[in-house]
Amino acid sequence: MAFNILSGSVIAPSELGPLKRQGDEDFILSGSLEGDGTGIINVPRIVANAEQYNLLTVGADANSLVGNDNLTFDGQTFSVYGDIHFIGSVVNNFISVTAPTYDVVPSDYYIAVDSTTNPIDITLPVAGNLPAGHTFIIKDQTGSSQINNIKIYARNLDLIDNQNYLILESPHSAIQIFCNGVDQFLII
Repeated sequence: MAFNILSGSVIAPSELGPLKRQGDEDFILSGSLEGDGTGIINVPRIVANAEQYNLLTVGADANSLVGNDNLTFDGQTFSVYGDIHFIGSVVNNFISVTAPTYDVVPSDYYIAVDSTTNPIDITLPVAGNLPAGHTFIIKDQTGSSQINNIKIYARNLDLIDNQNYLILESPHSAIQIFCNGVDQFLII
């Protein structure tokens, strides 16, 4: 497998010039670069050799990424063990619900519910299909839950704080719940 060819266009800061100009601060490098990239410093690399202490390495099957012992990707889940510090914002998935029923999917996070025209039933995924700690936030975004309630149901034999369902019935109410990964959703 070849990891030593870059093809296409790269937008780079002006410090890497002289290159074709695109605006006042950025430059474009077009064409192909070949080599192992060792001449480029301070840039994390994805390589096939874990002994080089790179940020990420390509796994044995070339479909996974491995980063020392604290950074892994198995093709579906990117895991970081230790602290993460962000400078800037973190954006989670947002879904707006107006239909009378909605089945929450694992990729949902913020679930904004508009019950202006009808009551709405929200059904959570099976707790055993989610990792422990998986969190959802459900919000009455229009303040209509006092008139048209929002019911949140657990699936199968799962429970929400030992109940089969709960009701949002106060205007602009919200609930944050997390999963135990087995059979419960717990209110935070």
